[in-house]
Amino acid sequence: MIVAWIRRGGTVILGWLQGFGRFWYRFIIGDDWTVAATVAVGLVVAWLLHTANGAAWWLPPLAAVAVVGTSLRRGSRKRAPGSGAPRRPSPPDL
Repeated sequence: MIVAWIRRGGTVILGWLQGFGRFWYRFIIGDDWTVAATVAVGLVVAWLLHTANGAAWWLPPLAAVAVVGTSLRRGSRKRAPGSGAPRRPSPPDL
């Protein structure tokens, strides 16, 4: 009985950990992994500039704006104009 309870508790904990990891992966990586990678690289480079006594405050916002713009441009190119959701038929004229 105790062994079954321990196994069930371990299964619940492992399921919770798996769900927790899946949430953070989807939240951080999302649809475009290049955004997450660029932000991470921008933060590391800003930290390196800071440790070298350089002005690093401008780098993370610049990297974020650049990568979001690039991602939006790439996303809008993937969809041809007019290939969005199908339009509803217009109501008949009365």
